[in-house]
Amino acid sequence: MKKRLNYYNIFMTAMFVVIAGLLLASGIVAIQKSMKLNLSFDVKPNFLFEIYVEKDMQKYYVFRNFEADGKPLKFGEGLESLQGNKLSANKDFLETYGDSFSIVIANYSTDKDLKVTMTSSATTTEGNGMPAEIVEVENSALRLVENSTANEAKFNITVPTAVFTQETYLEMQFEEFVYYTVSFNGNSGSGEMANELVAVDENFKLPANNFVREGYEFIGWTTTADGTGIVYTDTQSIQNLVSAGGNVELFAKWREIVYYVSFNGNGSTSGAMSTQSIKYGTPCQLPANQFAKSGYVFIGWNTIA
Repeated sequence: MKKRLNYYNIFMTAMFVVIAGLLLASGIVAIQKSMKLNLSFDVKPNFLFEIYVEKDMQKYYVFRNFEADGKPLKFGEGLESLQGNKLSANKDFLETYGDSFSIVIANYSTDKDLKVTMTSSATTTEGNGMPAEIVEVENSALRLVENSTANEAKFNITVPTAVFTQETYLEMQFEEFVYYTVSFNGNSGSGEMANELVAVDENFKLPANNFVREGYEFIGWTTTADGTGIVYTDTQSIQNLVSAGGNVELFAKWREIVYYVSFNGNGSTSGAMSTQSIKYGTPCQLPANQFAKSGYVFIGWNTIA
């Protein structure tokens, strides 16, 4: 009887292993893995910052690289190591915070502007084992501005409903912004406009034109004084007009103002006259009257009937 029970237990265990293996292979059941955080710095992290998770209006601190009340603040599991320019976390965000949370990097002092990018290596699989979804990271690239107070970059994380079949990481990358200069030339117009320092790869909205030129209307910016270069509209969003460290000069593009004078016979019995186009500021002699009205003598033109 004892041998029969042992054989039965061995048989049932083997069947369970086989069935579990088939389910795993088919993708019906998957093993949930952890989601951890890595931080990489292209620049030395010599600024004061803290990282926390925001969930249901609550803040859960992960790491802070400065002291408060004389003690370093390193909350929970925190970040386990800082090697060179890379930080690695051992906190499992999926297990702790579920399928929806935000990760916030708060910067308190830096001598440079930083670009913070968040990506995820996480994928899920369908029943056939093919990749189906990726973790959604909202606001994937944000900017921490030089010398601002409590400047924050917030990344909203949404995890797919399906479980992961591999260990995954959230990667937070810190890069120093590289700039080029955009200057503005009135191109015979009067007025002033300050130069703009624009970050490489950043979408930048050109400032509204502040130049004026009598007899002309502003129709945009161009890269050459004669107007034959690339044309940009007023307040257009631009990106990478020139390589890092360079300078691009934009010239105001002008069009002469033209107005039109039409002639009305005002009850005339015969005659016709064409509309005249006249450039603003240019003297122009009115054409001779071509209208006639029986019983009347023409004595001039008026702006009202």
